[in-house]
Amino acid sequence: MKTLGTSTGRVLGTWIRRSETGTEAHGVGDGDADKTPKPLREELRRSAAMAMALRSPAGRKLLHSLLLRSASSSPSVSPAAHPIRASSTAQHTEWDYRGQRQILPVGHRVPVVAVDAWVAPNALLAGAVDIQDRATVWHGAILRGDLNRIVLGFSSSVGDKCVLHAASTAPTGLSAETLIGKYCTIGAYSILRSCTVEDEAVVGSRCVLMEGSLVEMNSMLGSGSVLPPGRRVPAGELWAGNPARFVRLLTADEIVAIPKLAQDIRELAQEHADEFLPYSTAYLEVEKLRASHKLSA
Repeated sequence: MKTLGTSTGRVLGTWIRRSETGTEAHGVGDGDADKTPKPLREELRRSAAMAMALRSPAGRKLLHSLLLRSASSSPSVSPAAHPIRASSTAQHTEWDYRGQRQILPVGHRVPVVAVDAWVAPNALLAGAVDIQDRATVWHGAILRGDLNRIVLGFSSSVGDKCVLHAASTAPTGLSAETLIGKYCTIGAYSILRSCTVEDEAVVGSRCVLMEGSLVEMNSMLGSGSVLPPGRRVPAGELWAGNPARFVRLLTADEIVAIPKLAQDIRELAQEHADEFLPYSTAYLEVEKLRASHKLSA
């Protein structure tokens, strides 16, 4: 038994060395071939041929697919031990605490999002936040209603990287809620805190609206403006600056363009929403093209 094991190891080592150097699998020396039984030589020849085949990219891909198939069909693997299967069976019914949560309840305050509203996947709604019909919250925006209520009205939009917060009380004695009316546009990087923006108003990018400030209907606040606490932008006027001051009256065309701007942003948001319901559908079109042209994956 010991002699047979030594001979087998010597011959197997010869096959491995020759397969690594690219030598033909059937080139065993005469001395080894004489000492090795014929069934063992056939088995070694098949093993060496399979080892050389698995060295190719196609062979490695085939081996990988076979291992995955055997692992998925094995009854001994539990769903908890298989991370992919566990996530598929859970169907996203539980919170994923490893990443950012889009909807974050704070105590008894829970965000409410309308069915046809769109909130970007990396935006954050925390606390008492009410996103009404056809409203849009763009990428990186944070709406934090942990102390008071925040309302985003019909077909209004909050731009990228905006921060909306509501204080518990306002020093001006006015409402501390952050209220945004219908067909309003809040520019990117703006900060709104316990203020009110009435219907069909535009707040430019990088604006700061402080506690108790008011932007009335059909008015505009220029980009980079700062509206101090308790300051009011009258209807039909354009204000700008730090602190914001009156610039001029809005024309009739500019007033008519305010709701059109809100509608255009909503249509653009719909294109984004189609890619997140709940996953992109582009792969379906790719599969159709492959099937129609009979292309392999």
